[in-house]
Amino acid sequence: MLYTLSPMYMVVFESWRDETHDERYADYAQKMLALASDMPGFVAFEHFTSSDDTGKALSLSVWESEEAIKAWREHAEHRVAQALGQTDFYRAYRLRVAKIERDYGYER
Repeated sequence: MLYTLSPMYMVVFESWRDETHDERYADYAQKMLALASDMPGFVAFEHFTSSDDTGKALSLSVWESEEAIKAWREHAEHRVAQALGQTDFYRAYRLRVAKIERDYGYER
């Protein structure tokens, strides 16, 4: 089954955490998800953590447009969280933006 849709965009955030700030990180992560969910153009969010000891995580957010992603990137509270990510929360990260042109699925 093919689901027709306008092109959307996925932000793939691959990260390796510095676990010295776990409680603070969890608070910020919840706050950022709540803020992002209220942004115009937000579609969905999923988060996965590796089962090995690398500390790797993958966060996927889907947006209606590149403009919506830019608005989220520039959101004042998100900017504070980004700075904390570099100084306190992550050992490393990589961010990718991809255009979703087709969406296939099957449901029984």
